Amino acid sequence: MINAYADIAVMRHAKVEPVHNYCIKSRLPVINAGNGEGLNAEHPTQALLDIFTIHQSFPLHKSLTLLLCCHPSSRSARSLLFCIALFHNIKLLLCTEENCKLLPEDEAYLRQAGVTYEYLRNIKEGLCSADVIYMAGYKETADHLPDSNLMLTPELLSYLHPHAIIMHPLPRGYELPYELDNSVHCAYFSQAENGVFVRMAILQGYFNVIGGR
Repeated sequence: MINAYADIAVMRHAKVEPVHNYCIKSRLPVINAGNGEGLNAEHPTQALLDIFTIHQSFPLHKSLTLLLCCHPSSRSARSLLFCIALFHNIKLLLCTEENCKLLPEDEAYLRQAGVTYEYLRNIKEGLCSADVIYMAGYKETADHLPDSNLMLTPELLSYLHPHAIIMHPLPRGYELPYELDNSVHCAYFSQAENGVFVRMAILQGYFNVIGGR
């Protein structure tokens, strides 16, 4: 039915499978706007705007250190990892909770792409060398809050390089206090704004194709 009313479908779902199942059945092109977490979870447009935001501050042909602070199986993190694997000059630091590791499939993908990475248990360990600090959040429940060692606080900003930027796919959790919003390192608002332009470009590119231009 939807095929008769639209030229393209944009779909987000809390689980992984529904987006994939819809793609199989739909006659419309489908943009995945985020599906679930874990194996096969992705957020492709988020990764594209993330790479665009990084490129605004750092030429991607030069060496870069990315400090990724999050649950590594989140859809935003996984899609960003897939993108950085295309570049051979990015060092990856993963600041995660204990026992939160990359999925075996993702580890194999990064190794095959030649991406070097290491795990950290304290965000302070990676701030001195990071060019990009990507805070993507941790799992929070009523019974569990992430370790404070994983939280970026105003006091830790003194460890950053002058050129370092802080990113977040938003909405934020307790890992990124509002006190950081006025920092010169803050890039997550421009990152969100870039999402408008990147997604406009994706749609424009598609409609140019079907319009024959």
